[in-house]
Amino acid sequence: MKLWKKSVVLIIALFIYLFLGALIFKILESHSNELAQQNFLDAIQDFLDNHTCVSQDELRVLFEAVEKALRGGAFKIDNDPDNDDNLVVWDFPGAVFFTTTVVTTIGYGNLAPKTSLGRVVCMFYAVVGIPLTYWLLSAVGDTFQGCWRPCHGLIRRCTKNIKNNALRTTLEVAMIGTVLYVILVALPALLFSYLENWNFFQSQYFCFISLSTIGFGDFVPAEQTDLSPLYRWVYKLGTVAYLIVGLSILSVAFKGFLNSQQSTLNKWKAKKAAKKLMELQKQQPQQHASPSATIDTSNGVVNTTACFDDSLD
Repeated sequence: MKLWKKSVVLIIALFIYLFLGALIFKILESHSNELAQQNFLDAIQDFLDNHTCVSQDELRVLFEAVEKALRGGAFKIDNDPDNDDNLVVWDFPGAVFFTTTVVTTIGYGNLAPKTSLGRVVCMFYAVVGIPLTYWLLSAVGDTFQGCWRPCHGLIRRCTKNIKNNALRTTLEVAMIGTVLYVILVALPALLFSYLENWNFFQSQYFCFISLSTIGFGDFVPAEQTDLSPLYRWVYKLGTVAYLIVGLSILSVAFKGFLNSQQSTLNKWKAKKAAKKLMELQKQQPQQHASPSATIDTSNGVVNTTACFDDSLD
């Protein structure tokens, strides 16, 4: 298939996937959204019924002021207005966590620059920080590449008796994915569910969304208003370390898996090339020089050595 045809097919497939996903999420989330809206309107009506001195227009003005304050970054939605210390939005632990979400492209969105200068600096900061971070993750992946080989070798030994290549590869991928999920998602989720007011499923969701660098921001750790400064520092830095280490482990796993698949592909190409070469030799007519070829397909390389008769008619 020509490259432009392949590109067109992939673009069409992607748009079909996007529209299909949009339809699924619309069906799944619309009812919940409508229910939340109705509950909010009912709460407003109850408030107006119990506080007759407040008109609907006055309440709307208050809501507009709250919305403007939230959009302007005046405070976070979970701030305690009775505690001046909790009204601080840009404390240093939170700022460190913000810069981490920038360079890792997670971008939770719960904290973002609101000034024009801050946004300009953020763009330049990301231009330098994102390549630097991925360079770091790539270097870590190369450094610990040796750890991948024995792990993958152990998995290969577990599946060596399976003759079907497709089934064996599927099982290997499933085993690798399960181990990574337990180490990077399930176990940290237990800790987050203990530290946060999240259930186990919500904690797993947070870990997956974070390590996949999607970062919706609906769940963000260490945002409770009753945390002490020291606890908040430790918690934020611990989460930063978890994100960096988790992304590094994923880098190691992805690199190792891709290298192993590339090695398998190279061997398959070598065998195919060797088979084609042998067929070509059989099709050639007998000549004075009778070549004898030895074919070596080890390491995905085809080596041929031909010997010719010295005598000529």
